[in-house]
Amino acid sequence: TKALFSYGVEQGYIPENPIKKKTPIGKIVAPSILKDDQWQSLVSTALASQDHRNSERGEKIDLLACVVLGLWCGLRPEAELKRLDWSDVNIDDGFVNIHDDWKVKIGRLVTIPSCAKDLLRKCKRQNGAVINPKNFRRRWDWLRKTAGVFESWDSDIMRHTYASMHYGYYGDKQKIINELGHCNDSMLRYYINHGAKMKNRAQLFFKYRSSDKY
Repeated sequence: TKALFSYGVEQGYIPENPIKKKTPIGKIVAPSILKDDQWQSLVSTALASQDHRNSERGEKIDLLACVVLGLWCGLRPEAELKRLDWSDVNIDDGFVNIHDDWKVKIGRLVTIPSCAKDLLRKCKRQNGAVINPKNFRRRWDWLRKTAGVFESWDSDIMRHTYASMHYGYYGDKQKIINELGHCNDSMLRYYINHGAKMKNRAQLFFKYRSSDKY
C-alpha cells in the first residue's frame, strides 16, 4: 500500500523510486500536497493531543512541533526534522538552524512565519529533541489516522505543501530555493506552476491562527 511504501522510504529500507521512469522532457512532476481541510485537521489534532497517551505507560503524542515545522518551514522529515533540537529553533527571532553536517547539501537558516511562531509557542515541551524518538512511528501513525490524512500521506507531503503554498503567497522563486535548501528543477517548476494558481489557499495557509482553547 501507499502508506507502507512511504514508511519504507522514510526508514531507508527501499529507494524512493525503485522502478524510476524517465520523465519526458517538458513534463512537470506533480507531487502530492495536503488539501486545506487536511492540513488544518492535522494541526488541530496535533494541538489537542499533545498530552494524549495511547496507553497508561505510553509516551505523550507530543508532535505539534513536528507538524508545524514540516508544514510552515518545509523541513525534510528524516534528514532534518528528526535531527532537530529545540536549541536550533529560535522562535523569537524567527528561524530554524539547519546544520552543515546533516548531509542536506548545505546548512541554512529557515524562516519561521508568524503563524508558525504562534503555534510553536503552544508546544508544551520546548527542550531537548524536537521529536521524541521513543515509539515515534506508533505516535505518528496515530496522529495521522486521527486527523484523517493517513491514507493520502507520502513521505514529503508537508514539504510539497509548504513549497506550493510559499510560491502562492510570496511569488518568489529564489526565496523558495533559499528556504528549501535544494530541490530539483522539475520539482521547482511544479511548485511555481502550481503555486501560482493557489493564491487564495496560500493566504489561508500563512494567515492561519489556531483556537485559543489550546
